[in-house]
Amino acid sequence: MQARFEGSFAALLALFIALASGAAGAFAVSREDVGDTLPGVAIAISLVPPLAVVGIAMSKAQWLDAGGALLLFLTNFLAIVLAGGAIFWFSGVSVRRVSPLQDIKRKRALHIAIVGMIVVAVLLGFNGYRTLEQERDTTLAQNTVIAWLNGTSYTVSSVTLNFHPEDFTVRGPSHVRITIAGRGDIPDIEQLAQNIERTLGYPVTIEMRAVPEEVEYYPIIQRFSGSVG
Repeated sequence: MQARFEGSFAALLALFIALASGAAGAFAVSREDVGDTLPGVAIAISLVPPLAVVGIAMSKAQWLDAGGALLLFLTNFLAIVLAGGAIFWFSGVSVRRVSPLQDIKRKRALHIAIVGMIVVAVLLGFNGYRTLEQERDTTLAQNTVIAWLNGTSYTVSSVTLNFHPEDFTVRGPSHVRITIAGRGDIPDIEQLAQNIERTLGYPVTIEMRAVPEEVEYYPIIQRFSGSVG
């Protein structure tokens, strides 16, 4: 669950980096006293990593990962175009340094970038909503497992919900992977499945893994009993 939050935060941070990269690159192009290497470096940190992930994921036939990296690449690319266009606009490059035909082409490209950014923003918003739904269902399933283990020596190590790729709205069914740690008898797993299905509202399959747990203390705590005179 924490990994998904970190992934969402990383995608948002990458978007801000792309906006800053586009602004820095456009500023460097519009100024003669700034080195030519700055735009390349600014663009490379935003475009090369996700595009490399696309190639690696496709070589491993991990199409969902490749699609997510491609979406991040398109987001960064459009963010760079929009930020660069805004810097050029405010610096007066469209009036002083380009011909009327080039200015028309630049405006057309900027309009296309705006439309593309809106489409990508919708996809990112939908993906964020789906992530929130997954987090909600994961939390509900974890609380159900904790209640199911009440009265035993077991503790919950992890609860993960895996959905089918075509399940865009998190309506189930899902495969629940549960890892618990402890010793002793495990309660009826069929009862757990019924409790989770009743809580989530869709059918589930369960993969339960119990890890033996041994607890040791150092230094050894000695307990004394009796009355003190």
